[in-house]
Amino acid sequence: MAIQTTQLVRKFDYNGIELPDHDPSKTAIQVRDFWAQTYGELTSAAVEGPTIKNGVAHFKFLKAVRDKGSA
Repeated sequence: MAIQTTQLVRKFDYNGIELPDHDPSKTAIQVRDFWAQTYGELTSAAVEGPTIKNGVAHFKFLKAVRDKGSA
């Protein structure tokens, strides 16, 4: 019995927007940092995932929630 491997497709989601995987050799953090150039609030976003479904690895970028002015 031979083992078959397949490359997972990665999909990144931020606030309902699907962001393309610009470089599959990069880590999810590096992809987040790339997209932070366009979406500045991603600089402090958490990366959730992957959740694998039907051969696709889904990642979510979650914006950090902060209380303005709290001590």
